[in-house]
Amino acid sequence: MKKALALVLCLCMVLAMCACGQTGAPTSEAPASEAPADKIDFEPQTVKLAHVAAEDSGLNQALLEFARLVNERTNGDITIDVSAGGILGTEPELKEMLSVGTIQMTSMGWSLLTNKLSYSIAYFGYYRMLDRDELNAFYDSETAQLFYDAYEKATGVRVIGHSFYQAARNLMANKPIENLDDLKGFKIRTPNGVAVDIESWSAWKCSPVPMALSEVYTALEQGVVDGVECPCSYLSNYGFADAGAKYLMISEHQIYNNLLGVNAEWFDSLPAEYQEIIIEAEKEAGELCKKLEMEQEQAYIDKMVNEQGVTVIEWSDEFKQQLKEMVAPVYEENMNLALEEAKALLG
Repeated sequence: MKKALALVLCLCMVLAMCACGQTGAPTSEAPASEAPADKIDFEPQTVKLAHVAAEDSGLNQALLEFARLVNERTNGDITIDVSAGGILGTEPELKEMLSVGTIQMTSMGWSLLTNKLSYSIAYFGYYRMLDRDELNAFYDSETAQLFYDAYEKATGVRVIGHSFYQAARNLMANKPIENLDDLKGFKIRTPNGVAVDIESWSAWKCSPVPMALSEVYTALEQGVVDGVECPCSYLSNYGFADAGAKYLMISEHQIYNNLLGVNAEWFDSLPAEYQEIIIEAEKEAGELCKKLEMEQEQAYIDKMVNEQGVTVIEWSDEFKQQLKEMVAPVYEENMNLALEEAKALLG
C-alpha cells in the first residue's frame, strides 16, 4: 500500500513538472517589445538644401523630387527642406553656410569648388568641353576626385553627385554681339572670386565685372554691366530683359552639370543605408532634371522673345571657333595651376 501511494505521488510530481514546462515561453523567441532586426535606430530630422535657381526651374523641380525620394525611402526619417531662388543667400554665402553646417546640402555648378580651387574651372573652359559624354566622364575621373578631396579637406564639404543637368550657357546683353569688335570693352558680369572667367573674357577684349548673380539686375539697370551669361532658365527667370538686356546671343560657350554638395560631418553621421539612399536618389532625380531642362530650354527662349521683347542672335560656327582659339591658352596655363592648388590643399 505504501509503495502504491509513493508511486502515485511520484507520477503526480512528474506530470506537474511537464505542465510547468509547457506553459513557459520558448527561450529562443525574442520578447514582443523588441524591434525588428532591420529597423534603423534613428531620430527623424529635417535638413536644409538651398540653391539659387528659380522655383520653376528644372533644377528646383528635380531637387524637390530628390527630397521626396529620400523622405519616402528613409520612411520619413529624413525630411529635406528645399529653398530655391537664393532665398537663403548668394552662392558664396551658401558655400560658407554649408561648410559650417547651417545648411546640410546645396546644388550648384562647378562654382561650388571655386572659392578654394579657383583655377579648376579651367577644365570647363569656354568652347573646351561641349560633349556631354566627355563632361560626365570628367566628373567621374581621378582628376575630378582630386579636386573633390582637396575641397573637402579645406572646407568640410563633400561632393556626392553630379547628375543635375544644366543647359548650355548663353550670353544676354543690352546690345547685339556678333563679332570681335562688338566684344571690345564689353562689360560682362563674371562670378565673384573666379579669376579664370575674368581671364577668359579679357582674352576676348571684354571688361569683366565680378559680382553675385543676384546683383546683376540692378547692375544692368545702372549700366555697371552690359551683359551676363547663364543658362536660358536663369536669364529668363531673373528677368534681365526688363533691366535692359534685350539681346540673347545663342553662344553655347559652356556646358556643365550641377553638383550636389553636403556637409561631410552631417553626412557621415547618417547610417550607411541612408547615405546610399541619398546618393541613389540624386542619380534618379538627375534624370528628371535632364528631361525637364531639355524640354524647357526652348520654352524659356520663346518666353523671352514673346513676353520680354528679346531678339535672338545665333553665333556662327566660324565665330565660335575664332573665340575658342583665342581663349585656349588661358585654360592650358590654369589647368596646371589647378592641380598645384589641389595638391597644396591636400598637403
